[in-house]
Amino acid sequence: MRLPAHLRRNRFGPIYFRYAVPADLRAIVGRREITRTLSTRDIREAQLMAYTLSSLVMSSFARVRASMSGYDPSQFNPADPSTWPDKAKELREMVLKLPGGIEISADPHIPADLAALQAQIKLMHPMIKDFLEKEAGARAAASMAPQQPIQNYPLASGCFFDPMVQPCRLSQGIDEYLKTVAAGNEARYTLQLRHFQNWIKVASGFTEKDPFVHQINNEYVSKWKIALKQDADARAAKKRLRAKEQAKLDDDPQLAKLAPENKLRTADNYLQALSSFLKEMQKQNRFSQQQAIPTANQSFTKKSDRKKHGWKEFSKDEIRLIFDQANYAKLTKPHEYWFPLIALLTGARREEIAQLGISDIRLEDDVWIIDINDEDYRSVKTEAGIRKIPLHPVLIELGLLKYIQAVKDLAPRARRVFPYLRYDKQNGFGDVPGEAFARYLDSLGITQDEKVLHSLRKNANQRLDENDVEEALRCRMVGHAYESVNRTTYSKRIPIDKLVRLVLPKLTFPEIDFNALNRQEGFKEALSKEIKAAESRRLKAERRAEHEKNNEIKRTTKGSR
Repeated sequence: MRLPAHLRRNRFGPIYFRYAVPADLRAIVGRREITRTLSTRDIREAQLMAYTLSSLVMSSFARVRASMSGYDPSQFNPADPSTWPDKAKELREMVLKLPGGIEISADPHIPADLAALQAQIKLMHPMIKDFLEKEAGARAAASMAPQQPIQNYPLASGCFFDPMVQPCRLSQGIDEYLKTVAAGNEARYTLQLRHFQNWIKVASGFTEKDPFVHQINNEYVSKWKIALKQDADARAAKKRLRAKEQAKLDDDPQLAKLAPENKLRTADNYLQALSSFLKEMQKQNRFSQQQAIPTANQSFTKKSDRKKHGWKEFSKDEIRLIFDQANYAKLTKPHEYWFPLIALLTGARREEIAQLGISDIRLEDDVWIIDINDEDYRSVKTEAGIRKIPLHPVLIELGLLKYIQAVKDLAPRARRVFPYLRYDKQNGFGDVPGEAFARYLDSLGITQDEKVLHSLRKNANQRLDENDVEEALRCRMVGHAYESVNRTTYSKRIPIDKLVRLVLPKLTFPEIDFNALNRQEGFKEALSKEIKAAESRRLKAERRAEHEKNNEIKRTTKGSR
């Protein structure tokens, strides 16, 4: 069925409303067309909504033209600002005060404006009623003067009038968002959004403790940013104090030199969560689509600055410090010990190591290999990441194969080399090892943001380059795409024995005494504890899910009575 005028369908299926702004009004509106999602795929339903929207838009345009006394639209020239209408001079405005201190601005001389005002009051009726009931209750309970009114809800005149906003309390919006929209990121966003909600109630200083979603503005975000910065400062101060105390206990003056940086990535994650929430509220018409999201460009660190040079490799002195026997002996868990070694001696990515299956490390044509693939639960960053590479003999000497046998003995049904690692929707199985290595670096005084577990992969690639290994072989080893079509096809056919002969002898680190790192006792005891802890977490999660399911059934049954 052909779509009627003013309707378009995006590539995902939902229909949206589109109305071109007349050329002589574009200077005031600030855009060439007006678009609104209708959140439906049904053409007839969308057509009915389009009738209403078209009427509103046309009345808004008529209102603007009627208010521009003395302006001749025929003289409008987009290239000549002197011919543009001046909304600051031409558009008139009135302020209508409603009970409870709510103010709505409109133009009383234009019938269409008054009709739109009536429509907006009808939409706002639940909000007004809710506020008045709260205010009356507070007066009766405290026998005192009325509370401060909630923030004004401005209804701008002209084309910026937005009658589509549906009032919704912040608490209600967050609850619904976490249950439905953010199902894939619920664990990640719950903490951040609840922090924002609790901050407004307790520490923000705002009179209204549960504002409407559309009231969240730059003032809220700016004050919250100050609170997030203070939290980050407090965490950094605790780390510095802990380093000094540890230095006294260990009698190691080097530890006293630790000065962890005030990392603001956590604060940026909080702002990103609020931004995602407000964008969704905007789609649901609970936050004006004509207003900019107040969290836009509010991050502490610009993404371009953080990623400008990518991850940095460790210097030789840092490599020596990381793999020093005295420091490395403090790593007691299997992932803490094996991840840095495997990353350095294979060039594999963190997630590639974390998802390794027991069957992925095997003997093939008398060569021990690591098969990095995207089968079953596994995933790879790019097609070039699917590869087979030889297992470095140093890893065999250090007992990686013995460790895998211990996994088989303790967890016969386990499929992964590190079966106890929890899965994170954002970082896969690599979240825990990445955080563990970051803490280890902090303890060594290596606190640069650009130096992480992934940096060891860069060290592997750089060492091969320094030892004159050709680029095609390096790309094949670390899973990089090779630009040349000829070379790309060739690199996919590079046999394992060629990598064994030409790559492994060059992937050496003389600055590390690998023999001193050998753990003859293995990791059976630590591995057993991790597996039991993972099983305990699984059972708790199942019990919690069952409890929530039963509660939901009780609520449904109670509501149906």
